[in-house]
Amino acid sequence: MLKRLPIIFLLLSSLLLPVTARSADLEIRADGEYVMGAGETMAVAEERALKKAQQAAAEQAGAFVKSYSQVKNLTLTEDVVEVVANHSMKITVVERKKTVVGDLEAIRFFVRIKALVSTEEVEASLRKVREDAGAVESYKKLKAEYDRQAREIETLKKQLAGSGAGDRKQVLARISDEEKKFKAGLWLEKGGDYGLSPELALKAYNTALELNPDLAMAWAGRAALSRHAVQACHAKLDKGVSDCRKEIADLYQSLADVNRAIAMDAEYAEAYALRAQINQDIRSLEWLVAYRKDPKAPEMPDNRKNQKSILEDIDRAIALSPGSHRYYERRAGYLDPVDETEKRISDMTRAIELCRKENCDLLFMYYGQRAGFYEAAGKPDLASEDKRLSREAMKDFHGPSPAAAESEYRKVQEEVYFPLDEDRKAKFLQEAKQRISAGRAEAGDYWARAMLTDDDNARLADIAEAVRLAEKLNPRGREALKLAFMYQTRGAILMTGKKFKEALDDLMKALGIADQYLPEALSRFKPADIAQFDNARLDRLTRPEAEAVLWIFLQTSALRMRANAYEELGSPDRALADYKALCTGLNDVRACKDVERLK
Repeated sequence: MLKRLPIIFLLLSSLLLPVTARSADLEIRADGEYVMGAGETMAVAEERALKKAQQAAAEQAGAFVKSYSQVKNLTLTEDVVEVVANHSMKITVVERKKTVVGDLEAIRFFVRIKALVSTEEVEASLRKVREDAGAVESYKKLKAEYDRQAREIETLKKQLAGSGAGDRKQVLARISDEEKKFKAGLWLEKGGDYGLSPELALKAYNTALELNPDLAMAWAGRAALSRHAVQACHAKLDKGVSDCRKEIADLYQSLADVNRAIAMDAEYAEAYALRAQINQDIRSLEWLVAYRKDPKAPEMPDNRKNQKSILEDIDRAIALSPGSHRYYERRAGYLDPVDETEKRISDMTRAIELCRKENCDLLFMYYGQRAGFYEAAGKPDLASEDKRLSREAMKDFHGPSPAAAESEYRKVQEEVYFPLDEDRKAKFLQEAKQRISAGRAEAGDYWARAMLTDDDNARLADIAEAVRLAEKLNPRGREALKLAFMYQTRGAILMTGKKFKEALDDLMKALGIADQYLPEALSRFKPADIAQFDNARLDRLTRPEAEAVLWIFLQTSALRMRANAYEELGSPDRALADYKALCTGLNDVRACKDVERLK
């Protein structure tokens, strides 16, 4: 399994990198209509019209994805094409209207959307699908549920038209129930948003289950949040705290949740894989906690607990989804490291074959894992070759283009944070530490050390000192941009620690600085313009233009964080205001969905 990345690299990928490759290669216009009948609500009817427009756009986007895959010599199944097409579209609603049809109980809702699809968004969606073993399966199940709901609601509307007074009440109740299930699906989609905090994801899944307790995907989605309990326990252990009772109790609750999902859907591959992972995490943490308390204790927890059921579950997942490289990689990790080395090598070889077939981004990790298995099997030559292949795959995964490295845009990025080249980054950090030790440090030195450490407490202390020194200089221009990112980064770290009030204060400060520069930035570019920039366009930016792009992106990401913080603090009205600002002012499509969700 991949180790948890330090938070700063997650912040960098979310704050700086996503704007570096967005050419609008295809613009789609699509319409959706839905006629609301008696017993239905206007809000849900309009959402149904929007869904139909999205489905129509996705068909055209799918053709684009197929064409792209042929150019790149990729082999994609129809299911993968659909998932990628849906996630690659940047949707803007351009028209909404409703008209009365026939009688006062029938209203036609019309929604027209514009969807932008780019090769860069297709590539990003492909990476997510390749890394998420259950992405395609979850999409197919949710799509099937939406289709079932559409058929059922049409049947009920016909029944209502021909029902007598006695049956009418019962049919209306069933229509209301189907609307709840539709809204549950929207909350389920929200919970699966990769950018959502664990707390908000949990709230989304809980809301989905309140609306539809028979939604197996919501139970599985809630169970998947168990990974955060594992991370929390490891963080405690790293700090010398050997009490993980709450985190282990959370894992047992997740186990109960995934059991419910499987009871509802016995063909749910990802649920079986998830149950295997949760059982493995439980036994691992129980053993590790006991070991940290007393390594020489006469009775230690069984470190092979539930081994048979774990393997049975992952075998079942593979049988249901034999094309998933992630399931083979997981099974290799569950097999006995002493007695089943050859089986582990076989599974990793299969994972590599499937990963290479899909051009997946985990190839470097898979080669590295198989190299370790070869070493354990006494095959050093094969291990050495896999290490070489891992290094080559790593270069493909991380290497920036030479043009990007020389552009003003990349230079401004590096000035705000730190050099991205590994050699220059190491030298940069060493010099910063030397100046700190000598008492000659500036704000940028503490900022660099903060960005390149794995300890959140040390990072917060260094950011506090960097902010203190930066504020004394009353920074302007690029230095003000740097200070704004300091506030925003600290706010993000505080949010991961559930310190939402403190995070809100930092986000307010970041947005306060941005407010001074945003008018100038927006006079150069509109957010919609930036969404259409490809790498070549970004590489041609002047320094003022590069700074304008980053100011706009800072505003967008800080507003989203603040909206999340407001939701966590129980202020949905304030969150709604921020989502509206993102939707209408900065054309943030995801925020537009949040506006609909909170209405």
